[in-house]
Amino acid sequence: MTMVQRKFYLPQEMYIELQLLAKASKKTITQVLRDAVVLGLKQKQKSRRGKGGAWSLLKIAERAERENWGQDAPRDLAQNHDKYLAEILEKDLKRIHDQYR
Repeated sequence: MTMVQRKFYLPQEMYIELQLLAKASKKTITQVLRDAVVLGLKQKQKSRRGKGGAWSLLKIAERAERENWGQDAPRDLAQNHDKYLAEILEKDLKRIHDQYR
């Protein structure tokens, strides 16, 4: 497994707690931190699953915004999506038809 090194700061109280926890569990602070991150990520995944499709759609919308999807889309696309879809399908069918002539 490839490891990535990161540097971050912890409040002193948290670091002391980590030292105590590591000593009590006979682990290194690094392993205690890794275990905590794994646990946190698992909990995050469970909460995502509970949100179902809504969470997925939100993530798609965020990506679309980030990557500027639809920059060239017509302004009335939301209202006339059926019309634009029909036009695209018609062009595709014509292309396929022409291809097999």
